[in-house]
This record gives sequence, structure tokens and C-alpha cells, in this order.
Amino acid sequence: MDIKISKIKIRRGTHSQVKSVVLDQGEIAYSTDTRRIYVGNGSLSGGTNVANKINTPITNVNSLTSIVSEIGDITTANNKFYQLIAQPHTTLANWSDIGTKINSQYFSYDATNRITLKSGSISASNIDIRSIGDGLKVDSGKIQSNFSTQNFEISAEKLKLKNSGVNEFNIASTSFNTCLSGGSGGKIGLRFDPSTFYLNSGILSLSSTGNGVSVDNITLTQDISGKISMVGGITPQTSELSRIRVDEFGRIRSQSSSIFDVLTGNSSLNSTNSLSSIFNGTPSHTLSGGIPGLTITRFEGISSNGVTTTTVTLSSAGFIAFEGGYQARSGQPVGRFAIPIFAY
Repeated sequence: MDIKISKIKIRRGTHSQVKSVVLDQGEIAYSTDTRRIYVGNGSLSGGTNVANKINTPITNVNSLTSIVSEIGDITTANNKFYQLIAQPHTTLANWSDIGTKINSQYFSYDATNRITLKSGSISASNIDIRSIGDGLKVDSGKIQSNFSTQNFEISAEKLKLKNSGVNEFNIASTSFNTCLSGGSGGKIGLRFDPSTFYLNSGILSLSSTGNGVSVDNITLTQDISGKISMVGGITPQTSELSRIRVDEFGRIRSQSSSIFDVLTGNSSLNSTNSLSSIFNGTPSHTLSGGIPGLTITRFEGISSNGVTTTTVTLSSAGFIAFEGGYQARSGQPVGRFAIPIFAY
């Protein structure tokens, strides 16, 4: 058996040469410069392209016309896809943009044909309400703050606390110090000892009974910051010096007059009060009463400048007697004592 090897060669030439020949039906031709195979149909010059090509990417769209291509070939130019839809390939209009189509209302291509979101293209209507968390809402086609109109309001496009927007329901009772009560739904008020203070038409005042002190025309008030201040004052008047007793907490428990008597040379008390023997209205008296042996008509005292001494003559006819019952600094009780009335 003889085996014979035959070499079959197809018609070949440059692209322009192949395109100038009408190939017989089924005849094959090869383009040596574009490396394509064509099959003839007996009527079409150059035959029919067997397969399309995807050309090497280029950067300049205008360079598409320089690429020898057949209908259906694809080339990327500056990151966009173009396909030849008609001949000749040298006409730029025959290259169709087959890249991703975008909605120009929301997207655009940048200089390198990358898809970007347009500035200001997204509105509230494009946002899924489920993607919005607490504190925001979509209302009337706009994203808005979601807040309680009882407590807050919008002023100059800013959220602000409403006047009278916070009440006892919004304040936790644990936020108050020991002097205040209320909050968590309860009215806010001042805590005080009712035995010492009372509320008079909403004003905190000292009680005139119990442990309070009765002082004419003095009223204590409390402002919004909790500061207590005095309203009014003391009407000028003549009153006795009070003796005040306080407890271990400094609270006033009682008061009484510390002045026992005022005695003069003409006082009817001289004849009945044993203290009258201390001073009987004459400069040359001699005591034999409450303080035996004490004789006082003149004494030296420190002058108002605190340096020099001044001789004082007892020339008036009386003294002010004070009732005792106090504790002196030494801890010893102080009994009755008198301050002479004199001139110098």
C-alpha cells in the first residue's frame, strides 16, 4: 500500500488583494496581513469573514478608523466598547458604542469613561425608607428629623429645645439633689423642714411658730437656680435685744428678751429692785447691796483710738440690766449684769 502525502494550500494574499477577488463558492482565502480566513460564495467580492475579532484596546476613539476590521469586530477605546456595524471601517460613524448604558439623570461618565454618580442626583424619593434609622423620616419628598413637637422645634433650619418643652415628665427624679424633689412625672418642688419654713403664696418664708423665727418684713424666696435670697428688709423700729436659743443643728428654737430692766434715779423700781443698790444716781455712793464694798465714781477707759486712756465720770442716774442664763466662753454661766449709763 502506497501512502502519499499531499500539501494543500489555499488562496492567499493581503487583505486588499483578498477583497478584490470574487471567490468561488466554498473557496477559502487567507489574508496575510490581518490574519483572517474568508470563504467565498461565488458572488461576494472577498467572500465572507469566518470569525470576528476582539482587537487590542486603544486609548483614542479616533484611532478606530485605522484598525482594519470586519463588521462585528469589537475594539475598546478609552475604556468603552465599540463594534463595527458597517463598512468601511475608516468611517468613525460606522463604529457603534456598545458599552454600558446609564441613566443620565443619576449617572455620568468621567474623563476616563468610568461611571460616576451625579452630584445632587439622589433625592428622598430614591431612598428606601427601610434604610433610614431612628431620628429620621421621609416626609413630603424630603428627609427630615423625626422629633417630638411637644419638646422640640425647628428654628432657622436648626433643631432647638422648645420653650417650656421640658417638664417634670422629661426630668428624671434621680437628677435632683437632696434639697429638691419631683421629676419622673412628679411636680418639682423644694424640700424643707415645715417646722421652720412654710410656703406663703408660693414663696418660702420663715415660720412664726414652731422652730421658725418671726422677723418683721423678712421673706426668703427661691429662684429657678435654687438660690435662696431675702426679699424686702427690716422696717426701722425700736426693739429689745433678743436672746436666741439654738439646737445642735443651728436651728433657732426660742427667743426672749435679754433686757431685764432699765433703772434710773427716778425709777420706782429703785425702791423694790435689789440691783438699785449698784448705782443710786449720785456720784459719791457707797455700796452695801448686791456687790458689797464696791465704790465707783470714776474710772479710766481706753479711748476710741485704742491707745490713749480717758477718765470717765459716772454722772447719769441709771443703768441697763441684762438677764443672765448664758454660757460664757469659759463655759461658766453668766448671771444678771448691768451696764451703767454715763456721759464723758
